[in-house]
Amino acid sequence: MMEISITYRHIEPNESLKQYVEEKVSRIKKYIGRQVNADVILSMEKKRFLAEINVTGDGIRFNRKEVSPENLFNAIDLVMDKVMSEAVRSKTKRRKRNSSSEFTIRHDIISFEDRTENREPRVIKTENQFVKPMTIEEAIMQLELIKAEFLVFTNAQSKTVNVLYQRRDGNYGLIETEQFSE
Repeated sequence: MMEISITYRHIEPNESLKQYVEEKVSRIKKYIGRQVNADVILSMEKKRFLAEINVTGDGIRFNRKEVSPENLFNAIDLVMDKVMSEAVRSKTKRRKRNSSSEFTIRHDIISFEDRTENREPRVIKTENQFVKPMTIEEAIMQLELIKAEFLVFTNAQSKTVNVLYQRRDGNYGLIETEQFSE
């Protein structure tokens, strides 16, 4: 969802200008995320056209201001070029940060019920889990929050995949993995 508000200072509101701003600003949604709010301020001071934009969404905040002596359309283009390059840079950083340390683990549940002599166990449920880097303390809080039997996570200190589970005595057990080398 994208919300765009336009404020006019010392100029008359114009429908073509409004459509131009909405078209330009709507392009940044694909780089920021689900909820995006954009506040655009268009003004004229001493024969200079100013375009200012404040964009917030998904934990990101951009604020840029550009001036053009020619017209407001040019000022809008200048400010949007800067915001777009910053949004692309931000998305690239987030993607690089997320892809380097997070991955998905597949979890299969095998049924041994109703086994006959010639039947093999079969997978009855498959579950994909997104493995997020966190400390052991964060993993304990997450396990308590989701009320699951176990939690698969990437240990932020050792950078290895760990499994945290709650024991019958109320304490927690931790399975730490090591890299297999031949």
